[in-house]
Amino acid sequence: MGTSASLKSELGTSVELFGVDSAGGVWHRWQTFSGSGWSDWYKFDGTLRP
Repeated sequence: MGTSASLKSELGTSVELFGVDSAGGVWHRWQTFSGSGWSDWYKFDGTLRP
C-alpha cells in the first residue's frame, strides 16, 4: 500500500483501514472484533486520481 489511513468507530470498539495502491486502487479492511483479528483486504471499484 502506498498511502493509508485508519478510522476508529465512534464507540471506540473497532478500527478500519483504507489504503491506496500505486495504481490508484482503493482497498479496505477492518478489525473483525475489538482487540482481535482482521478481515482480508477488499478492493473498491474504481481508482483515485492525484
